[in-house]
Amino acid sequence: MTLIQEGWVAIVQQDQEMRYLVTDAGNITVESGRRPENRHVRTAYATIARERLTGRLARANDLALVTNREVRHAMRRSVWRQALKPSITRTAINGGEAERLLYRSSEKR
Repeated sequence: MTLIQEGWVAIVQQDQEMRYLVTDAGNITVESGRRPENRHVRTAYATIARERLTGRLARANDLALVTNREVRHAMRRSVWRQALKPSITRTAINGGEAERLLYRSSEKR
């Protein structure tokens, strides 16, 4: 993680594979002989949700989530007859898709 945080290595997705690539800053660092500093890594968790109509991703805490019961109560009738049908069936999320949604140490939650 330190190499990515330093900007020396980047993660890119090619088809279904995740790959690590050395950045320009990483090449310069290798040539200079500098080594990354040891860092204490804090484990943190984030919940990422996939919207099933368009496939877009969002942090779950950025969404106003409502239950079927709340929607049914607000509409006073069945919601499924009027619901849009999901066109995205893939629910798995890989690291490349979600990386931009993960908090960095400098960001507020």
